Amino acid sequence: MAVLQYFLISVTWLGFVLGGGAERFDCYVCSYTLSSDPSITYECVNATIPTPAKVSCTAPYMCITKAVFNSDRTQVRSVDRNCLPPADFCSGETCCDTNGVYPSCRHICRADMCNNRTAETWLRPKPGPFDGGKGSATSQFTKLHIVFIHLSVFVVALLLL
Repeated sequence: MAVLQYFLISVTWLGFVLGGGAERFDCYVCSYTLSSDPSITYECVNATIPTPAKVSCTAPYMCITKAVFNSDRTQVRSVDRNCLPPADFCSGETCCDTNGVYPSCRHICRADMCNNRTAETWLRPKPGPFDGGKGSATSQFTKLHIVFIHLSVFVVALLLL
């Protein structure tokens, strides 16, 4: 009986070694939740943690970065980075779920420390005061620049009169 157990353990170990075993990798671990002081643990949002914590992960689990936003996706409400089992609604490496009150986006991967994507990349630009609440800072600057040029031309015309 002991010989049989030894044989089975040896065959199992040999199969594990020759087969490469389960895929292993490390993942970043941190969390952020919007609070009265939004700067607390914000380094988890933009992946700038000076000495990041990590956890060992084994397939089929995956490294994940999940972010939850306000309804118009202009502010991060929470971020979680961890090693978790695969979820159903995500069919690609990165996916967003815009249904519901709080939209969320996820990035999943299976490689060492691959969940380092900044959650700020999923934010939408905040509306600006010069474009009726739509557009980017660049278009706001351009419109302000045009107003300045028109004003300059008007002043020069007055001086020539």
